[in-house]
Amino acid sequence: MPEVYCNFNFFVHAALAEHGVRRYLLAMKVEDIKGLVERQPFRPFAIRLNNGAQYAFKESRDVGAPRDYRMLMYFGENQMVRIDTDSIVEIIEP
Repeated sequence: MPEVYCNFNFFVHAALAEHGVRRYLLAMKVEDIKGLVERQPFRPFAIRLNNGAQYAFKESRDVGAPRDYRMLMYFGENQMVRIDTDSIVEIIEP
């Protein structure tokens, strides 16, 4: 069973976001994603979006991002998907 990346800070920030502290939540999520993408050696991870879609990044060439990590690019076998970090609701590490 995959391990769900649960960060206590994420839940705290989510609660704060309900009270208008959205910028702080986005910064935390961006830092989490940046850490996953840039860690060496690369380890696979997946994300689930608020629309139910899920994308698995199995190797480093599956993911791309601008320097600010406000969006991700998923490069699949025959598709490319632009992902807004605001739409990520879960990070999964197998």
